[in-house]
Amino acid sequence: MGTTFTIIEIEFSGSQLRHNHLVEVAMVRIDQNGIGPQLHRVIQPPAPVSDFLLALVDLDRNTLCNAPVFADVAPEIEAFCANSVLVGMNVRFSYALLRREFRQAGGRFVRKHICLKRMTEEHFVQFKTKTTGGICRHLGIGFSPSLTAPQRAICMAQLFEKLFLNRLLHKPADKSLIHQTAAAAKLPINLPFAKIEALPNAMGVYYFTDHKGRIIYLGKSNDIKKRVLSHFNADLEDFSRFEMKTAIYDVQYRLTGSELIALLLESDEIKRYMPKFNRAQRRVKYTHGVYIEGQPRQYLQFNIAPLGSEGFLLMKFASKWRALSFTLYAAAQFGLNLSLCGLGAYARHAAGTLPAYLPDVADNTETTALPGPADQPETVPQHNARMAQLITQYSYPAPNLLLIDKGRTNTELSVVLIENNVYAGFAYIPANTATEESKLPDVVREYLIPFRDNPDVQRIIRTYLRQHGQNLRIVAF
Repeated sequence: MGTTFTIIEIEFSGSQLRHNHLVEVAMVRIDQNGIGPQLHRVIQPPAPVSDFLLALVDLDRNTLCNAPVFADVAPEIEAFCANSVLVGMNVRFSYALLRREFRQAGGRFVRKHICLKRMTEEHFVQFKTKTTGGICRHLGIGFSPSLTAPQRAICMAQLFEKLFLNRLLHKPADKSLIHQTAAAAKLPINLPFAKIEALPNAMGVYYFTDHKGRIIYLGKSNDIKKRVLSHFNADLEDFSRFEMKTAIYDVQYRLTGSELIALLLESDEIKRYMPKFNRAQRRVKYTHGVYIEGQPRQYLQFNIAPLGSEGFLLMKFASKWRALSFTLYAAAQFGLNLSLCGLGAYARHAAGTLPAYLPDVADNTETTALPGPADQPETVPQHNARMAQLITQYSYPAPNLLLIDKGRTNTELSVVLIENNVYAGFAYIPANTATEESKLPDVVREYLIPFRDNPDVQRIIRTYLRQHGQNLRIVAF
């Protein structure tokens, strides 16, 4: 028995992807004998539909209100496209909506699916226009955006039959095309497959851009191609990802060689471009700091105060609450007596579970196993020794550092420069210039790409030094 294909066209209930529900499904089955049976069902959604949408999809409210709910038509849809491959213009979205409707009705729906839009664009790669209407007119198919879902499904079936049916069914060399196009259906509909194929399996930062060239998301990975593809594999259960996928028109990248530089570049670029779909590390304004105060032979204490206050500044934060949360976390981490370190008034905040965002401002992510802050009196030397350990944990090992790692090629090295406890930027230097340590700072400054210092960068560098410092060549000067 040959492969059967099911052309699918849908109408849905609104513009918010995560709140969409099916209101109309049109299917056309096609096999080696050509275009076959059709299925058309109007479905009553669980929430009201606007008059604008009803006019747009050419339905009236009475028809919609008297239509069956999806659970009633699910067995019929399941049977109609059994043992077939789904085909549609934006098939990934249609498939995801169907899967969700089946799941909410207590069922399960799994099908291979291929994107007709992507196949058509690749087939007409030299064609002047790649719009569905333009291609259909070129082939003598009467397509119009104003057609109803059943009419569009017939047009898409005719398009599929003319261009691809014989290739997919009768040419052994093209049998794998079904599997290839099924994999390609996961990709953003506006992103050319060639862009994905050109991505490197290397360390760096990647950028998703929209139709205007604006960066809408960026990230870092030690395998850019693999990481980019992973963004598109988990969208069936997370409709929030569809909004980003439909907005992606291009993907670019910047190789770094070093994972530390990739982390630092990612953090800086997020603050610079403020991509719409990046959530972490967007803070650019810091208002409060955690200061260390104390006289000789007295207990060292924390002071949470606006930036610019007196004392040794340990860390900066975007708010007083974040500074307090970190300080309570650090006190618990090192078993400090809250009263002795100046936090007695906040003791009630230390009880119970620590705030979930603390790993974002502290270096230790193991928050669940931390001991409670100590309440037993300690001598000044004992207390200050704990405070010294805390300061060491959240400081660089020396005020002036070169963190040397591999470069983008075998002929260069990457170097992160820290001067006076401030991150100055990074550089790529020729590998043969890194022999004399006394001259290294001047060489690095010559090639330096300057970047701004901030608490996120400090946290990234400290954490990387603690976890992967053995892989770096560290030079203090």
